[in-house]
Amino acid sequence: VGACFRLGAAKPAEVVDFLDGLRLNDSGVMRYEWLSSMDANGLLLDGVLVETTANGLTKNRLAMLTPDETGKWQVDFEAFARVVRPSWDALLGGKEVQGVVRVMIARDSYFNGPFREEDGWVCYGMASPDTDAVISGYCRRASPQAVALDRILAKAHDGELSARRPVRATLEIRRHESGGARQFEITRVLAEDWVLGPGHYDQRAE
Repeated sequence: VGACFRLGAAKPAEVVDFLDGLRLNDSGVMRYEWLSSMDANGLLLDGVLVETTANGLTKNRLAMLTPDETGKWQVDFEAFARVVRPSWDALLGGKEVQGVVRVMIARDSYFNGPFREEDGWVCYGMASPDTDAVISGYCRRASPQAVALDRILAKAHDGELSARRPVRATLEIRRHESGGARQFEITRVLAEDWVLGPGHYDQRAE
């Protein structure tokens, strides 16, 4: 495991359990497709689309590889597994109020509850292949988190912030005590993709 994967906060046993689950639930790898270089967060990254099938349906997972200190390329496990801590069930079920999530994110316009003031908040729609829920995320206008997400969206959409095509991001989110079950404040932008780099993205000067 240590030779093939960049572990991040994961333990080797977690990687083995995840791979065992893939082997049992999916019908094996059907094909690989190299996508491109995806350098982000100060890291060299290459992306490979891994296509599997389950119950006759095609499933895709993104393997993102980055070199270790010796130059050997490894798969970033947390990005590949789309690790969320704690689980989506715990976050959306109200058992936990704060977590780190890997999501697809785009600008949205659902202002409600504690986030109803459009002059004070920026709204985003967030989604994950691992949950059917559509989640609303909010940043204070002009906050470091809003600035960081604007930078990510502008980079992906050639400067068009209002484009609705979602992009990948790793975020720290927190439920507001008077908000809905699927409303969260975005408290940190940890990475502009699903691979964590040195430091938090919303603290980077670019």
